[in-house]
Amino acid sequence: MMRIDLSGLREKIAKLAYDKMIESEVNKLERETAFLKTTANNKEKEYNEKVANIIMGTGNVPAIVGQMREPNDALNYDFVSFKEIVKKEPIEYINPKKIDYVIHNPNKEECKLKEDMPLSFMAIKEGEVEKGKNWYLQKDPKLPDGIAELMARYNWGDLKHMPNKRQYKVKQKKLQKKGQDIIGGLEVRTGEFILKFD
Repeated sequence: MMRIDLSGLREKIAKLAYDKMIESEVNKLERETAFLKTTANNKEKEYNEKVANIIMGTGNVPAIVGQMREPNDALNYDFVSFKEIVKKEPIEYINPKKIDYVIHNPNKEECKLKEDMPLSFMAIKEGEVEKGKNWYLQKDPKLPDGIAELMARYNWGDLKHMPNKRQYKVKQKKLQKKGQDIIGGLEVRTGEFILKFD
């Protein structure tokens, strides 16, 4: 007589049934995911076609009927209605030549410039006093020409290399002997004047 060992058969059958059930659930989930993805793609395509038909090239935008604002930018949404179309304002572009970027100065303790300066200021090379004068006059049109020239000479000209009073006085004496002044362009006038403060 032949004996068959049936111990553990019940557990094996239960495990096979469980594996089959898990496999069928995974297949069902994959089919549902594929269906949802296809549906989402179709809806997005319909939406894009609708937007293209209504808006593209017309300068119109759908009216915003609601907004959701959160600290996280990824959660900010505008809710729009295609029933109400509004005319979009034209975009005004700024001429790049009018933009003057500020250059950050990380080493303010050791540098002569104690603050961040614009790119137009940094572009002026040493010795270009006239460009520096024009820069100051453009920045502040009410600035007198003599003061603008003096400031330009201090940053890009001969006054730049006179850090102390002694050097300044020596140069001033040399120029006085020739009948000149270190601060050219400034003169003292006496008499009666009318000042207008507009």
